Amino acid sequence: IDIGMVVKYFEQGDYVRVVNGKYMGETGTVMQVDEANKSTPTIMVDNLRKEVPIKSSNLKLLTNKDREEILRFNKKKPGKGGVDMAMNQQASDRLFQVGDIVQYDNNRQQGYVIEVDSHQLRIVNEQDKVQFLAANKVDKCIPIDKRRKLLVRDCLGNALQ
Repeated sequence: IDIGMVVKYFEQGDYVRVVNGKYMGETGTVMQVDEANKSTPTIMVDNLRKEVPIKSSNLKLLTNKDREEILRFNKKKPGKGGVDMAMNQQASDRLFQVGDIVQYDNNRQQGYVIEVDSHQLRIVNEQDKVQFLAANKVDKCIPIDKRRKLLVRDCLGNALQ
């Protein structure tokens, strides 16, 4: 195998740290990986709150434990901005992330989280529509790391992954 053909691979929703380049030290969430250019995913940089294309060679995948520690650290620093987290009134320490499944409207509806903001989620609902949902309206959350065996389908019966 030619070493020049090997690249780091990231998926939408991965939490990463920039280890080299202009944004070194920043963390963020992979928002998009272009099929034509997989070596430069688009990252939502936490502290900047904007999407930036960054070469995958400058990124390091962080574990859920790393993410929780970073979120806990930033939560203790009011006004420091940045990290994508949303609070739920019943579980004020609950953190949402891209890929979670949430139930709302007294557990009658569910959606797939595609974006997390400070107090709201952007989800794809069962009617295949994108909508915003206040974080405190979530009744139940099935985190992405707890549902690896769960199959979710859209209104046409297509599997959501």
